[in-house]
Amino acid sequence: MSLLRNASRVSPYVALFLSVEACRGSTSSELPASPIASAPIAIASVIPQEDAAAPPLRSGMVYVPAGTLSAGTKPGTTPRLADEELPGDAIELQGFYIDVYPFPNESGALPTTNVTQEEASALCRTKGKRLCGELEWERACKGNEQHVFEYGETYRAATCGTGVSAEEAARRPIGDRVACKSTFGAAEMHGGAWEWTSSQWGRGVTRDLRVLRGGNAVAGEVVGRCANAMGRAPTTKNATIGFRCCAGDENTAKVELAVKTGKPLETRSEAKDVEASVAKVLALAPGESLLLARAWAWRPVANEDLRFIVGCATRDKRTIRCSLLIARPGAPDPIVEMPMAMGFPTLVVGKDATKLRLKGEDTKGMYLRDFTYVAGRIDVGEPMR
Repeated sequence: MSLLRNASRVSPYVALFLSVEACRGSTSSELPASPIASAPIAIASVIPQEDAAAPPLRSGMVYVPAGTLSAGTKPGTTPRLADEELPGDAIELQGFYIDVYPFPNESGALPTTNVTQEEASALCRTKGKRLCGELEWERACKGNEQHVFEYGETYRAATCGTGVSAEEAARRPIGDRVACKSTFGAAEMHGGAWEWTSSQWGRGVTRDLRVLRGGNAVAGEVVGRCANAMGRAPTTKNATIGFRCCAGDENTAKVELAVKTGKPLETRSEAKDVEASVAKVLALAPGESLLLARAWAWRPVANEDLRFIVGCATRDKRTIRCSLLIARPGAPDPIVEMPMAMGFPTLVVGKDATKLRLKGEDTKGMYLRDFTYVAGRIDVGEPMR
């Protein structure tokens, strides 16, 4: 179970529509105007009636109002990295500022990379700013709507240019992917270099790691999500890692995720936690009974505990039909369901716990079939005879 230390909550501010002229005309303490502010940037929030003042304007930054972050990804949603992501916990965050673009926060420039976490933090301080906390970064990406991707719920590789290697992505100029922005106005949070945050990797390990967000990789749908993160030693320094800056009082909420492991595959004598799913799939008729012919617990990665079951409908001790299911305990529907001609297969796990091989028999004879776990999904191979 994850534990969260929530920051204090302040009220959201009035919706702002910023332009270069507005930024230059502000009487508050600001950073110098930047070329990236040449186009209007819209910032929307829920506006409480009692809020009388808007936050001060900051050139080249957008304001993320106080609100609730649904952190991580809810179980049963895919893609999801169960050993790295919170299960959609509600975290209250106070308002803060974030740069529109990665450092140097200038359209047309190349992102600043080859910096350690401390070097990135120092460069932010020279601008009167700081590194973002990882949950601040995630809220700026998801928006009030809690989007999976900064641009919505459905993956579109072209929007942020995701799905290519990190080396190729880090060489892209800033500002060439106009549609890649969140509803708060933070742009190009994915598709370019990875971005240092100020956060420690609080995911069940003792190594001194720090959190990177954003970035790019060939597995674009997984990496391109607002919830995705990566842990690296703070002294890591290469051409694929950059950063962006935040400002304002830092939110102290952080990720604390217990990482639970277990035997990758073990036989179970019963599977009552998924019997309802099996019975639903088999659609038992009057007079039919449920038989769990085979049941295993499959733990392909930490924090993922699946059930691999062969269930059969029987009548008068005769097998009527059987189905193979892979299900999560407590979930109403299985992840995988397919009919089986006979209900007594064997199952083995490879060196990689994400891969299983089933040995079964049907009317055509013996066959092998592979099952592969990928970020919460199950890929089912064709029968091999």
